[in-house]
Amino acid sequence: VGKSHVTRGVFLTVNGISKPALEAIDKGKQPTFFIMDGHDLMMLLEDNLSLIDFFRRRQRLLAEQGRITAPFQELLTP
Repeated sequence: VGKSHVTRGVFLTVNGISKPALEAIDKGKQPTFFIMDGHDLMMLLEDNLSLIDFFRRRQRLLAEQGRITAPFQELLTP
């Protein structure tokens, strides 16, 4: 039995992710998780965006575009 196609997860990294790691994740199956880095966390702690809105916008980018990363500023425009 495989995973549900709607399964979503978050990979939390303090210092971001390397280009080779991003390329490895992009190969093969479509990722079922997105990456949240230290900058994202700091922006959330400073109340630049609610945690719920952050997760909704990142999940949407993942579902619609297959993007596991996005600059935080891009998330501020709905």
